[in-house]
Amino acid sequence: GYIFSGPVPRRMSAEQFSDAVSQVIAPMYYATAYDPKGKELSSNRIWHRELKYGRDVLPDPGKRYFRHIFSIPQKEIERATALISVDHSYTLYVNGHSVSNGQDWRKVDQLDIQGFLANGKNVIAIEGSNEGTIANPAGILFAMKIEFDDGTEDLIQSGTSWKSMDEKPKGFWTSLDFNDDEWNKVRDFGSGHWDKLVNFTFENNKNKFARAGLVKQHTFMKALGRPSRENVVTTRDEQATLLQALELTNGEYFNSVLSEGAGLWLEQYGNNSVEIVEALYQRSFGRNPTKEEKDAMIGALGDTLDKEALQDLFWATLLLPEFQFIY
Repeated sequence: GYIFSGPVPRRMSAEQFSDAVSQVIAPMYYATAYDPKGKELSSNRIWHRELKYGRDVLPDPGKRYFRHIFSIPQKEIERATALISVDHSYTLYVNGHSVSNGQDWRKVDQLDIQGFLANGKNVIAIEGSNEGTIANPAGILFAMKIEFDDGTEDLIQSGTSWKSMDEKPKGFWTSLDFNDDEWNKVRDFGSGHWDKLVNFTFENNKNKFARAGLVKQHTFMKALGRPSRENVVTTRDEQATLLQALELTNGEYFNSVLSEGAGLWLEQYGNNSVEIVEALYQRSFGRNPTKEEKDAMIGALGDTLDKEALQDLFWATLLLPEFQFIY
């Protein structure tokens, strides 16, 4: 007479919960410690070479200036795409034109720069800034793919052929005609200080996130019960702890992800509360909200939808047992 009614409900693991949040709200992590697909592009970063007492040292805070001259053959350019990530922030120039700037090194900016290039010699110039109060790692990660009408491609990446200066140059230093003979060769910092950014690829990098299982130990996952790699374990404690409750309620990192996600959702859906609530339930639970749930959620968002209200709505949804448990 035994009837199997189904598996016993259990809580998602730290990695499962992180991946679920990444898919529903916003990426929890942007870089992996291991890339199972191998290296498509070099992940080595460059920066100005800092020397003290004849030895290489970590970069001091402040701005540094970079240039790289390259040639494009006499072919028709069909497409030119650049990828850039700078720790900590940057302004990118191509042939004297300001193209882009960024302040979040975790994210890769993918840029269409075909209109800034020409056959013959070209120059890439970057003003990079290293923040902080003491010396700390800094680095530029750059790649550009130029596709021609005959089917061939050129790939240009940041490397030791680039030049740098630690003082603001005099004159129009972003132009091709600028004399950079006194500039120094950059230092290759490798990738030891940074993990591999999953969006550093010429493929469509929208909606990509780092799978938590490939991310090295993180304080958020550690709080949710992920063991360290050094410890071999066969089971995990599924009982919620006070530390987990505090991390999910007031944790700075978790709240920053929800805040970022609220901004992304507002860009996508605008002030359409009904569409936001329906999309949230479909992504989170695989179903539409009931009338009571929809009315409660729309009421919580209020007449004037703002980022903080949407962030609170995300938080309330992600902490529901229906989201937290595998049934």
